[in-house]
Amino acid sequence: MVPDCRHSRRPTARSDPADHQPHAAWLSASPPALVVSTDHARIPTQAARRSQAPIEREEHALSCIDWNAALRFCEHHGGTLPTEAQWEYAAAIAGRSRESLYAWGDQEPTCDRTVYGRIDLVHPAMRGLCTKLPRGPQPASEVEPGDVTPLGIIGMAGGMSEWTRDSVDEFDGPCWSKRAVTDPSCDDPQLAQRSLRGGGWTTEPKYLYPKRRFAAPAESKPTMATVRCAYPVDPVEGPR
Repeated sequence: MVPDCRHSRRPTARSDPADHQPHAAWLSASPPALVVSTDHARIPTQAARRSQAPIEREEHALSCIDWNAALRFCEHHGGTLPTEAQWEYAAAIAGRSRESLYAWGDQEPTCDRTVYGRIDLVHPAMRGLCTKLPRGPQPASEVEPGDVTPLGIIGMAGGMSEWTRDSVDEFDGPCWSKRAVTDPSCDDPQLAQRSLRGGGWTTEPKYLYPKRRFAAPAESKPTMATVRCAYPVDPVEGPR
């Protein structure tokens, strides 16, 4: 069984949005006007508990969050969701002399490098991949030092897929064809689905490529989706 939202860390109705803190380290990981967080968003224990006792999920990425909540989360902290182009730049190009196949480089993924293939689904390619390892999302320490970019950005290949700011449309469709070549974005409220990037703990190896994209309705709360924020950079002072 795929864990549902009851197994994932999320704020209670009584928690204050001001208590929801993204992980506190940022790196230059995209064009000069942007940085992305090195880790997924997490919620402090007091905001995440559904009982009076700790639930031992404090180091897990926030999940079961819809696109609008993810966007508001980032905006509350002075950022926004990255576009697909920005996300892919951070995952495959930033800090390198050339584009790499995976977030960590060109080496093929293994079960001890990143979190993927941890459930036996019907698809034959999934059977026996990494199913002897713990099932479900894993704490941030699980992906270090394997699933890390040259700039220290954690978990962009496996673990959890991540919402981006863009709507889902074919790259040769009207939304994308009207955009600039440099730092493009397709943000169309008329399109029902939003894009996610990055593989997850249930996916097979081919979904760990940075170029892979997923789609989900903006109002959905996927159990395998989390949020990573992008922040503007002052050319003089650097990241906030």
